[in-house]
Amino acid sequence: MLRSCRVSRTEPSTEPVSESELRTHLRIDSKEHDEELRSLITAARQTIEEVFLWKLLIDQTCVEYFDRFADGMELRWLPVDSVTSVQYLDADGDTQTLAATVYELSHVHGQGVVRLRYGQVYPAVRSHPDVVWITYTAGYGTAADVPQAIRRALLLYAGGLFDGDPPLEAIDALLGAYTTQRVL
Repeated sequence: MLRSCRVSRTEPSTEPVSESELRTHLRIDSKEHDEELRSLITAARQTIEEVFLWKLLIDQTCVEYFDRFADGMELRWLPVDSVTSVQYLDADGDTQTLAATVYELSHVHGQGVVRLRYGQVYPAVRSHPDVVWITYTAGYGTAADVPQAIRRALLLYAGGLFDGDPPLEAIDALLGAYTTQRVL
């Protein structure tokens, strides 16, 4: 399985929980802390995505770069919804888009993987880093699609950041069923 050498992604336009939900969780009546609460929600989401789960909560566009084609290019972010495109630099250094009939999105042990369809071959690419890039969408969907346990963990984490002491054992317990084990 080939892993990417570099990845980028967009930030979602919304968060899985709102300032209002966090205010209710913290039993705050006033909106005077909303800017800080928005920031804490974003920080909590990013931490849950990048440290606890290795999954994106709200759909985001991701781009992963590989040094070559391989039959099994592992995508970092889960859950993978769809592959938008596979592009590459051909031997002359021109950008090409691989026909969707050449590859398929598969899942191996829960991990999104782009691989060759039966009977297909990858074209020659330039010998250089980052010559193949895959654009895809990953995430649970909208805020309403994020599992309730993850939303609760996000509220606990953001609320703990506000109060100064996130309850990590409770957060781990809520996220346990959604954690992805990865071999580094």
